[in-house]
Parts: sequence; C-alpha cells; structure tokens
Amino acid sequence: MTQLTRKSLIFVAALTLAVIFLLSASQARRVCATCGSTIHTVNSEHTDRQVSDTKDGVTTNTEETSTHTVIIGDLGDVFTEDSTYNKNADGSSESHEHMHNEDPNGCYDDDGEAWKGDVSIDITTDAKGNRKQHTEEIIEKNGKCMKHVHDMEWDSKGTKIKDKEYDVEVPCTAYNLEYTFEGSLDNSQGTTMQFGPDTAVIPLALNNGVYEGFYKGDFHAAYSGKCSGSHIYPTQIDVKAKEDDFGDLEVTMTETRSDTGAIVCPEGQAPISGEPTSNSWTFTIKAEDGATYAESAAGFKFTYKLTKTR
Repeated sequence: MTQLTRKSLIFVAALTLAVIFLLSASQARRVCATCGSTIHTVNSEHTDRQVSDTKDGVTTNTEETSTHTVIIGDLGDVFTEDSTYNKNADGSSESHEHMHNEDPNGCYDDDGEAWKGDVSIDITTDAKGNRKQHTEEIIEKNGKCMKHVHDMEWDSKGTKIKDKEYDVEVPCTAYNLEYTFEGSLDNSQGTTMQFGPDTAVIPLALNNGVYEGFYKGDFHAAYSGKCSGSHIYPTQIDVKAKEDDFGDLEVTMTETRSDTGAIVCPEGQAPISGEPTSNSWTFTIKAEDGATYAESAAGFKFTYKLTKTR
C-alpha cells in the first residue's frame, strides 16, 4: 500500500507543477479532476526574487522562490504543497518541499479506504556541488501511521555516494500544542525575577479517542536588580485532550518541575535547589489549525496555540 500511495503523491505533485505555470498569484480556477471528483478548485501563489550583484569585478547571483498551492476536490480529496528554494552567492542552495494529501474515499489506491499522507523533501547543495537529499513520508491509514525515510548523497561530480531508506511505524500525530510561559515577580528589596518566555512544542497523537502528548525540557528564570543569578527548571509536561460535540478540545495539562540555580546578592550568594513539584490545570481551545488561547494571573501569562499537522 505504501508504494502505491507514494506513486499517487508523485502524480498529484506533477499535476500541481502544471497548475503553477497556468495560474497567476492568488488566482483560483476550476480544472479537470482525478480521484473520482468532477471538479477541483485550485489556489496557487508563487513568488520569485532574483538579485545580481557585482563587486570588485565579480558578479554573484542569489535567488529566493516560494510556492503555496491548494487543490480541493468536490468529493473531499485535498492536496497542498509548500516549497521554498534559496540560492546563495557562493553557489550553494537549500530547498524544502512539503506535500499533504487527503483521500477520504480511497480512490487513489482504488481500495475504498480513507488515508492521509505527508511528504517532506529537503535538498542542500554546497558551494562545491556536493548534494544531500532527505525525504520523509508518513501515511496514515486504518488508524496506523507508517513513516518512510530515504537519505541520498551525491559528490560534486554527480556520483551517488549514499542511498539508505527504511520504514517504521510511528504515532499518528494530529496537532502540535505550543505552550508558552512567561512572567515576572518583584520583591520589596529591589530584585526582579523574570521567567521565560519559554515555549514547549508538544505533539498530540490520537489514542483510543484521546489526544495524548509529552514534553521534556528546561524552562528558565533570571534575577535582575539588587540581586543577580539564574534558575533552570527541568520540566515534564503530560497532556490529555478530548474533542467535544462542539468542536472544542478539553485539555488537561500536568506539569512537573524541579529547580536548580544560584542567586548572588550584596549580602552573599547561595545555591538554589528544589524537589520536583506537580501542578495540573484544564482549559478549552478550538480544535482547529491556528487556534489560540491565553490567560494571565499574578503577573504571569500562559499562551497556547494549536497547529494541525495532518
């Protein structure tokens, strides 16, 4: 099944490339359809900036391009593509392409089973012409997600020197929850303690009807004013969320922090450490791409942003 889907994505990408040459920026039109749909609506945007610069008799050329394309069929099939390309003055270049497919009727594979697919391709070329390509494809079908990774390298003469690929089952991530924490505390002795801003990006995967996520990293704080110093808070965050009948995610977060650092004051200095402590809270956020929610309390601000990944 994975091989069939991979071919399907390449086919749709070829269709998109043809569309890009036909459409001007931000223009929409209807084109002939595939995958059972009789109509596709296409929106495409393309930007291209080329700069030539001559200094001390030497001319260098740089280029930046970006493309954004969305194709939506009248039977629910969706294809999106975002790509960027940068050519540097020394001849090196970087490109990134991400494609997303949604096939609710399973007609690309002709098996009637719905699936979603994402492909990311990163290509880098150095000034000598050595090239690397990293490709990741994730296919979601029947509640499981398979990831295919392919790495290739070529030397400056175009000879392939690396070609490795593998498949592995991975959690089906549906959203990324970006949690940002910041704030400050002032004391009567003229010292301010600034927390963050720190951001934790927490992937949420659907498991038996519940979105689950986990984060482990360090949050920070620093003293200023009369005293100086810094804190590091090794932090673990567990997230559980469930979508209700109104299209909202009811989110429960449990955060466990420990504390390590040092403070220096005119009266002296001292290390700081603390045993891990846990805190849980809940909030509601719209279950849609780009949804945000923020709350403030006692000089602290908590911001949440939901980004759809599939």
